[in-house]
Amino acid sequence: MKSNLFIIYLLLLCIYCSNILIAQTEALIYPEFHKCKQEDVYFDYKVEDPYRLLENQESEDTKQWVEKENKLTQSYLNKIPNNFTLREQIKRNTEIEYLTPKKKGDYYFVLMSKFNGSELSIYFKKEISDYVYWEELFVTKDLKVNKNEHISITNYEVSANSKYIAYSFDKNGSDWKEIKVADLQLQKNLDDHLFDIKFTSIVWRGNGFYYTKYDREINLEQYKQLAENGKLYYHKLGTTQDKDSLIFKKNSVSSNVFLPEVSKNERYLILNDHNPVQNTNVFYCIDFENKNQQNFMPLFKKSMKEFKYLGFEKDSLLFLTIINNEKKVIAINPQNPLKWNERIRSIENLNVQDVFYHKGKIFELCFYNQQDIIVVFDSKGNIVKKVEIPFGSSVSFKGIDEKLNKLLFSYESYLHPSIFASMDLTTYKFELLEKAKISYDMADYEIKKLMYKSDTAFVPLLLMHKKGLKLDGNNPLLIEFYGGFGLVSKGGYDAGKITFIENGGIYAFAMIRGGGEKGFYWHKAGALFNRQKSINDIISGAQFLIDNMYTNASKIAITGGSHGGLMACAVAMQRPDLFAAVVSNVGNFDAFRFEKFTIGSFHADEYGTVKDSLEFLNLKSYSPLHNVKKGIKYPAIMIMTSNYDDRVPPLHSYKMAATLQE
Repeated sequence: MKSNLFIIYLLLLCIYCSNILIAQTEALIYPEFHKCKQEDVYFDYKVEDPYRLLENQESEDTKQWVEKENKLTQSYLNKIPNNFTLREQIKRNTEIEYLTPKKKGDYYFVLMSKFNGSELSIYFKKEISDYVYWEELFVTKDLKVNKNEHISITNYEVSANSKYIAYSFDKNGSDWKEIKVADLQLQKNLDDHLFDIKFTSIVWRGNGFYYTKYDREINLEQYKQLAENGKLYYHKLGTTQDKDSLIFKKNSVSSNVFLPEVSKNERYLILNDHNPVQNTNVFYCIDFENKNQQNFMPLFKKSMKEFKYLGFEKDSLLFLTIINNEKKVIAINPQNPLKWNERIRSIENLNVQDVFYHKGKIFELCFYNQQDIIVVFDSKGNIVKKVEIPFGSSVSFKGIDEKLNKLLFSYESYLHPSIFASMDLTTYKFELLEKAKISYDMADYEIKKLMYKSDTAFVPLLLMHKKGLKLDGNNPLLIEFYGGFGLVSKGGYDAGKITFIENGGIYAFAMIRGGGEKGFYWHKAGALFNRQKSINDIISGAQFLIDNMYTNASKIAITGGSHGGLMACAVAMQRPDLFAAVVSNVGNFDAFRFEKFTIGSFHADEYGTVKDSLEFLNLKSYSPLHNVKKGIKYPAIMIMTSNYDDRVPPLHSYKMAATLQE
């Protein structure tokens, strides 16, 4: 993903800084792919799919076509002026990118990748100080891979005694994972090696850990593998995977995802049996100190209500609950789960993102008025303290440092990479534990909090540019967005964005409907039948920036990834006159067939399904692939994907590119 982002900003910078579009002087000759006579019928609507054969990404014809496409793209990029200079600027602004710092037992951990590195490695140290350097866990270097494979560490968990670390990794960005275990003290990989793992956490208890394994068909391409028949296992260190204990499974074929948690004293195992298709949850619990309990006991019955385990005190388990869009903290006794003791009601207007429990205090990370705020409660639900995080920055809970009596965070901004921060649990003072490693002065940049109107809604907009910017309507501008699944998109560092701004660009992030920036209703206002409102929000945002003399239509580029990639092309198909360039990363472009691959069926509540006539017509109205029209002058469009992406398979990008080029 990082290398893809590098290409995005390099391409936009080259175009904007040189003011030369090679396509104006040298026509591109696109590779052709043979079409087929494929016609599908949906409720009396006939839909042609002439590039259906591109769905077979392992065929020689598809591979050759992709190779030609990549050569054409690289040839175009290599000829753009300032290419080398801009690469060096981005390199200067990169150094090392820190990701997900955590305190686990005796050590601090981070996942890091060096410039131009596609793999993440695990680094650790015992003390947070600029004088103590991160040490790479060298055992991650000896993972055996083929020459065309790229390894990425995706998750890691440390045993309670800080002796072992179990880490999961994927190859070429796949959702399929493997797990290995290393001895932290000896810096040595153990023989433990687990396969066929997907959508799993690693949860330690005793001399082993819980994980989820899925059925997998041999010789079936991974993008066609459905996520079905997951099983929760317990792996004991020093044993082979075939000896692992089966802990939980469904009796029939299902797409359920199992999410285990273990209480800090290892007395309780709490399991969330989540159905992503129906969006339902069932919670179970095992009390290992109760000799009369042999199996899981239900805590919460099957419902669409959401629960998140926070911790335990005495004989009670604490949960964050979401009922009718109201978030509360409750305490329940596992022996009498029907009786709830409400601790904290949700705070009006605050969008709760995460909750952390420690020694009778509850810490809520909320999103309000476009920025993070931490609210501290006592055991009775009274507010003790509110701590605001600066606009344009974001934090994530990363554990407790018992010795220093501090709550730890990762602290990231649009202006600097993620670093460690903390809040003293006595004074509630927020402080940075590290210095941001950057090569520029943050005081030279300005981050604005704006709002614009889109039909009846007011859409939040973040704007970042150098101070002293002239509003002459002639500035190159990049608009980014996501707007899906109720997710809150917050500040994140990217060296490409900084370089873009250094060269006179403006970066904008539009918090469009469909996201969660304004809470539950904001998500629903852009989901399913309301998808057009999200598209309108992007169009209105571009027009707002033009009207206020930030830029003009010939200088606007838009970009998004995954759901944002879908939105970028959907907008371009509807308003091609409003943008000069579009960069779409791993987008879902064939909305009719998205549900037929891997986990596409999980998202019927977000997009709808072609099995329903009204939902089909809604998908038809904005599906990018089915809204390409002949004779239209579209913006310059760059489509990026990954050969082994099995969440949004590359077939979407292949078919979209071939259709546009034709």
